[in-house]
Amino acid sequence: MAITHQRDTTANGTIGKTQAQTLEQRRRNAKFVKGQDARRGKADTEVKKRTTHVQKSPISPFWLGILAFVVFGGLLFEVISRVFF
Repeated sequence: MAITHQRDTTANGTIGKTQAQTLEQRRRNAKFVKGQDARRGKADTEVKKRTTHVQKSPISPFWLGILAFVVFGGLLFEVISRVFF
């Protein structure tokens, strides 16, 4: 009769000790499990989907600065020229 030993293997198949979770990992895992439990058994249409898409401006801040300089700078120079000349 052969004796077999079970090894402690990690997710990637290596043999070794398992590491303890940190407090931050436990918090995040608990938050994830809570969200999964809330979704369990519900249809996709019933589950709220997070929207992390932030509306991006169609023009960069650099070009907005250039446009503001042209418009308001020209206006400022015109007012100065009318007042002093």
